[in-house]
Amino acid sequence: MLDGLAGPILHQRMIATDELVDRIGKVAVTDLLALANNPSTPPAQRIQVNWALYRLGAMNKDILFGALGNPDMGVRMHAYRVLAEYPSPDPKLRVKAVT
Repeated sequence: MLDGLAGPILHQRMIATDELVDRIGKVAVTDLLALANNPSTPPAQRIQVNWALYRLGAMNKDILFGALGNPDMGVRMHAYRVLAEYPSPDPKLRVKAVT
């Protein structure tokens, strides 16, 4: 299932993310965190991992902080979108987002 998050087609990645979150749930958090903390995780997969962590309530500010500074524009853009979902984000994240 985690491999599906890196698939070449967006629709496949979205289905894999939905299945992971809706069917597997919190059991997948450990594996998702491992991917999020692995510097060799490809950008497309990293985006899906970050959204899955957010949807499972397991996104931590260190991962989001790293995503806001990721060299890949897509990862950064989605990190801003995830950050926008929080009603009052951590001040450290807010500063990172505007600098």
